[in-house]
Amino acid sequence: TASKEETKQISPAFDGATLTNAKNGGVEVTDVAQGSMAARFGLRKGDIITGVNRSDVKTINDLKKSLEKVKGRISAIRINRNGGTLYITLK
Repeated sequence: TASKEETKQISPAFDGATLTNAKNGGVEVTDVAQGSMAARFGLRKGDIITGVNRSDVKTINDLKKSLEKVKGRISAIRINRNGGTLYITLK
């Protein structure tokens, strides 16, 4: 589990979110602070992050590594929400 303090280090866009490794792979958003950067980017409690650009994300560590590779560039975060897939763009 990554606390709100740790998620800011993964990416400023995740500031205010609490993340945990999801049971079936991916990274689950277990909480999002109201008015936080994560909330402004559109993350919601219950979202499962499954990818960054074309890389699959199975753990918080994968998420960290994928975002380090694209540092400073625009990246698309693939999210599973209520059984559907959507993308959030991070700059």
